[in-house]
Amino acid sequence: MPGDDYYERPWFGGAISSVFPLRFQDVSEVREVPDHQEAFADSRRDESLIFELLEFKQEVEDNVSAVWFLSDIAVNKMPKKAWFLSTLES
Repeated sequence: MPGDDYYERPWFGGAISSVFPLRFQDVSEVREVPDHQEAFADSRRDESLIFELLEFKQEVEDNVSAVWFLSDIAVNKMPKKAWFLSTLES
């Protein structure tokens, strides 16, 4: 956003880095974050950035990988009483 100060942050022990606003604080300073995730939050604006490393799936084609991973999350990590109103189309 205009007026935000940005800086480079290392992720996963410095293996990857990105630049985003300084206002996002590292969630791991407040609670435990799984090793395959990096999470940052701005509590004043109720905004979060969550980055997750996903396992390479040889059997999933590149052009449908986003749909495949989002579907996997929906099936395996959502509450049992979740309702899905629509599906993603590639």
